[in-house]
Amino acid sequence: MISDSTASDWRHKKEWERFLFEISEHPTWHSWFGNLAETEARRIWSLIEEKLFPAYRMFVRVWPEWYSSGIWQVPYPGSRFAGYNLDPASHLGISVELQRRFERWQDAYNSHAPWAPEKFDWKTFETEQLNLARSLKRELGESIYVEAHELDEVLVDGTIRHWRPILGLPDLAVEHCD
Repeated sequence: MISDSTASDWRHKKEWERFLFEISEHPTWHSWFGNLAETEARRIWSLIEEKLFPAYRMFVRVWPEWYSSGIWQVPYPGSRFAGYNLDPASHLGISVELQRRFERWQDAYNSHAPWAPEKFDWKTFETEQLNLARSLKRELGESIYVEAHELDEVLVDGTIRHWRPILGLPDLAVEHCD
C-alpha cells in the first residue's frame, strides 16, 4: 500500500489521491499503470506533474459509453476514472459537423447488441474513435490534451505520442487502430 503522507507535496493533490486509489486499491482495474511500488508511483506522478499538467489546461478522452457524448474530461492522462461527460457544443464549442460525427459514432455504440459483442464491427468503430480524436484535437488545439486510448496522446498533426515510454512504463500488448 502506498502512503499518502506526502500528498501535500503535489500541486494536484486531488488527482494524486485518485492516482493512488487507482494503482494501489484496484490495480487490476488499472492495467495501464499496474500495481506500482511507492517509489515508482511517485516517480511517475512527478513526471505527470512536470510534463503534463503545465502543458495543458484540460485532459479529454474519446471513449464510448451508453448514451453519452463520447467525450470525457479525465483528471489526468491514463486515468481509469472516465471523468465528466462533456457536451461537445456547450463545453467544447466544436463544429456542428464534428458534433454530428460524434453523435453517429455514439448511436452505433448505443444500438449494438451488448449480449452479442461478436456481431459488432469493433475494428471500424475503433478506427472512427481514433479519427474522431484526431479531428477533436485539430479543433481544440494545443492547449487541450486528447487521447483515444489511455496514455496515447493525439497531436494536432494527427500523430500519436505514446506516454508509456516517456513515463518509464512497460509497453502493453494492447491492439489499437493507429
